[in-house]
Amino acid sequence: MTLPARHGGNGEERPRIAIPIQITFAVVMLAYIVALSFIGGAVLSRYMLPVVPLVILIGVSTIWRRLASWKLVISGLAVLFVAGWFWNPLYSFPFEDNLAYRDYVQLHQAGASYLEQHFAHARVLTAWTASDELNRPWLGYVHQPMRIVRIENFSAEEVRRWRLRMRRVIA
Repeated sequence: MTLPARHGGNGEERPRIAIPIQITFAVVMLAYIVALSFIGGAVLSRYMLPVVPLVILIGVSTIWRRLASWKLVISGLAVLFVAGWFWNPLYSFPFEDNLAYRDYVQLHQAGASYLEQHFAHARVLTAWTASDELNRPWLGYVHQPMRIVRIENFSAEEVRRWRLRMRRVIA
């Protein structure tokens, strides 16, 4: 933004997106973020997808207006964007932010398949984040619903609490 606007082939400055349109974009993005803040979900990046094109449009327009080598910069950004689908960052991140989610789903499929093959009629104690996949066949993970018991985690205290509950049910 600190660079001056480039001049086009006709000698005039490359035009910007009109200020009223930029303000409209900002209002739409702000309204969307405020709405999500009230109904929940604003912290999840996938919920921001409807307004991401507006941000990209403003960014590309700014790069085009101010850089002579704008095609090179946009191409480099596109390559980095696609690379982000495949390369995981060095820090913790939500799996749905790139194609790591595919691996996560395949892990769940393999786990559900193993349970269905070896323990189809057993009660399954699970802290699995996707435990509905085990008792709802229409989700495509199992063929028959499995009996599941959800717990928060497999800490000794949580397992002991579950064991006491089951003793009361059986007795």
